[in-house]
Formats: sequence, C-alpha cells, structure tokens
Amino acid sequence: MSFKVGSAIEKNNSISKLPNSCFVDSVVFASNANYILSQENTWAQIFAFQFHYIEDFNVTVNFDISLLEYKVSIPRHRGHAVCIFEHKNILWVYDSNYGTMPIGVAGNRAEYQIKITKWIEEKYRAVVFNSILIDDDTEKTKAWIQ
Repeated sequence: MSFKVGSAIEKNNSISKLPNSCFVDSVVFASNANYILSQENTWAQIFAFQFHYIEDFNVTVNFDISLLEYKVSIPRHRGHAVCIFEHKNILWVYDSNYGTMPIGVAGNRAEYQIKITKWIEEKYRAVVFNSILIDDDTEKTKAWIQ
C-alpha cells in the first residue's frame, strides 16, 4: 500500500477500480492502514456523507400545474465516503477522487467530523447536510446503512 500524497482529479485513485466505489475503496484503505501502520498506533475510520454542490442551487426546474408556472430550485443530493486516519500525529484523508493527503493535526477525535466536513466543503465546493463516522458497533451506524 502506498501513501502517495496529493493527486490530480483526472487520475483514477480508486483501489478497487469499480465504478462508484468510494465506500469499498475507503473500507479497503482503512483496513490496510490499520494493518500496515498498526505498529505506530494508527487509527482509521470511514466518513460517509451526503452533500450537494453549491452550484446546484442555481439550477431551476420549471413545471406547469393548472396553467401556473412554478420555478423551484431543487438541489441534487449525492453521497460519498472517504477514509480518515491518524499517522505520525497528522490527520489524513484518503478520497478515491483525490488520493491521500494531510488535512490537519491529529488530536481530539470528537472534532474530526467537523474537520473533515470543512475539508470536503472546501475541496468539493459543496454543502454537507448529513454525515457519520462509521463504526460497526453502534446503532447509529446500523441505522445509517439500512
């Protein structure tokens, strides 16, 4: 497993090479990070989220009802998953679209959801409206997956 830092969007950073494989790739990356870096007390977790692009609000949908025309801005909701992990006191993200890169200093894990959300919103020019740090043992994760 390689921890190549940085990437270009035009390159395919997918591990599995499956279409729309962000969740699978993130799970594989987290498993590899936990296994390969386990001697260094590394922690990795999947961050799943729903978002819409800021530009989505500029799209209008026209429809007629009883000769009345309505214009409504309807954002298209999307979903994505990334792996976040700690390594050598740095908080990293693996994103199948962008590769692996540092996003800040490791620290209070309770603040990671805020840090990664901020990174995603800046990187994707998007608004995250629903997110979760996935942990197999919690009821919240089980409800999210179903």
